[in-house]
Amino acid sequence: MVAALSIVLALFAQKMNVAFLVSPAFAVAASANLPIILFTVFWKHFNTAGAVTGMIVGLLSSLILVAIGPNVWSPEEGKTILVGTPHFTLANPGIVSIPLGFIASYVGTILSSKKEDARKFDEILVKVNTGL
Repeated sequence: MVAALSIVLALFAQKMNVAFLVSPAFAVAASANLPIILFTVFWKHFNTAGAVTGMIVGLLSSLILVAIGPNVWSPEEGKTILVGTPHFTLANPGIVSIPLGFIASYVGTILSSKKEDARKFDEILVKVNTGL
């Protein structure tokens, strides 16, 4: 299904310059993953609820900002996917969505009733520093 969808989208965008979509792709990936990676390594009390909350908020906020931003909407025809005025003016949505992911991860951890075991943090810390 994913391959078929990719082929259909590629056929649609055959004559377009899709290089402008590289930056939003990295912003989406960073918004969903960076807060979780950093909190997992450096915050002893980080838990699963915070990770899920941060991933969902980071992913959704970045996708929404990309969809309404200048990488998808442009007043000039053929420059982007859709013709029109962008509602979000920043070209890189990561400036907003990455901090939202961090905030959501923090809030999700603090509001969660489940507390993670400190031994898991020590185990991850050893794996990160030694590779074992």
